[in-house]
Amino acid sequence: MATRDLTWPEDPQSGDAPAERRRDLPVWLEPMMWTHTALTGDVKQYRRWRERIQDVKHRQAVERAPDTETRAILRERDAWSQMKTTGKLGASFGMGLGLLWTSHVAWYFAVYLGLGWPAVLLMVLPVPLAWRVGTRLWEDASVGGMRDIGKKPNLKRRFRALVKGLFRGFGAGFGFGFTLVFAQLLLSWFVNPAPTLAMDLASDLSWATGCGMVGGTFGMLLAPLLAQGAPSVERAELEAQHRQALTEGNEDPSAGDDF
Repeated sequence: MATRDLTWPEDPQSGDAPAERRRDLPVWLEPMMWTHTALTGDVKQYRRWRERIQDVKHRQAVERAPDTETRAILRERDAWSQMKTTGKLGASFGMGLGLLWTSHVAWYFAVYLGLGWPAVLLMVLPVPLAWRVGTRLWEDASVGGMRDIGKKPNLKRRFRALVKGLFRGFGAGFGFGFTLVFAQLLLSWFVNPAPTLAMDLASDLSWATGCGMVGGTFGMLLAPLLAQGAPSVERAELEAQHRQALTEGNEDPSAGDDF
């Protein structure tokens, strides 16, 4: 299969960027890669494709950054990887809570209301939407923490980032939980409609808000993940501390003694 390199200038603000940079990659691209790998067993080709896709996503994230400071942070590949990893970890944490809720709702519709297990499939449809929303919120929270830490971290900056991380964690957890539950309950209208649409929406909003609050409360536990600086900043600080320790260790312990 012939492939074409997606290349463009290193500066994301340059005016001659091709259209590929402004479009999201097709949603079917990675499933096709998995299918190709499963049929051919060509893992090396998959890794090459995967690396190119990551490069495209990285460049798109840099050019879509809302301001210069965020763009400077995301130019670092490790910082972008940290953001993506935090997004997946946070969404996975929310998904664990979401599975508890979904299993309860599934039993309620399938067994208690006697609608049968096929009706439960409606509860699965909102999962990709909630995952996408939650991942984006956690990624934004991660970048916010790296901005707060800055290039010269100190105790005050880290404490401020941790406090803000509590609020960001709550917001991200709330967004994931609210999106999942509200979408599920909206779809439940097709199998168990309320007497009126207004009653259905009011009930859905009430349940979604409550579950969002639970998700946000648990999301605050991940605040330390949102109080980390960019990897290059953390490495520089560790190296500075190491050099300082070596310098102090090499000092003559008898220096300054009046003997």
